[in-house]
Amino acid sequence: MSEEKKKETKTPMPKHCNVRRNDFLEKAANMTLQFRPVGDDTSLIGSLPCEVKLFKTGSFGWYSHGKIHINFNGERVPVQISMSATVVNSKIAED
Repeated sequence: MSEEKKKETKTPMPKHCNVRRNDFLEKAANMTLQFRPVGDDTSLIGSLPCEVKLFKTGSFGWYSHGKIHINFNGERVPVQISMSATVVNSKIAED
């Protein structure tokens, strides 16, 4: 690594969470995760439920997993999807 790169420092993200854990778990809504081709808002490839979740780590956010089929080269290809959207710094959020 060059000396110039070593001297660069990143601005640290604030270590707080502006969402209270209990508020999130009581008020956050489940959502639907939708898959569409880029640039085509009318075609829906598939969708999966995305549920509010308290992760084992103590963080919270949304989680989704499942299987959909995507058309590729004239074939229906099954794909498995896992997605987690964690609220930044939620692990240290107040109750």
